[in-house]
Amino acid sequence: MAKGNNAAAVKTGTGPRAVQRWAPGPGVNTTLGRLVGAEKALGAILKHSLPMKPAYHISKLASLVAAETRVYYERQDAEIKELGTEREATPAERALGNVTVWQVKPEHLEEYAKRMNELAEIPVTVPWGAIHVTWLESITISPAELTALAPLLTESDPSAEPPKA
Repeated sequence: MAKGNNAAAVKTGTGPRAVQRWAPGPGVNTTLGRLVGAEKALGAILKHSLPMKPAYHISKLASLVAAETRVYYERQDAEIKELGTEREATPAERALGNVTVWQVKPEHLEEYAKRMNELAEIPVTVPWGAIHVTWLESITISPAELTALAPLLTESDPSAEPPKA
């Protein structure tokens, strides 16, 4: 879980368009692979009704996580196309709307895994504060989802309010 996140005023832009806004201190430090793992669990939280402030905070965090993980998925597609081959879709894949599917060639599986592991280890800082675990007390969440969310959670201040936008 993330340690404490200190709020700070951040100046964005230059000249007359500069704006001072609230931003959570250093953000959430993790790796690209851990963000990919947390993204689905974060989506599960978004389906629950929460009070306005935590809902806003989690929604913004989810958007920032999606922006970071987009890089991972684009790179994954490029690696599959470089190391793979296109094949006809199975009936189950066709049911999902796919006519053809890209698949890594068996002789390139080790290289593909190596590249994806390197990609997953890239350090990432999400420029927004972590989710305080107390904000999730009103929802049911599985231990697996909680484990996946670990890099985006903090226990630093149980009485903490979400950031003001």
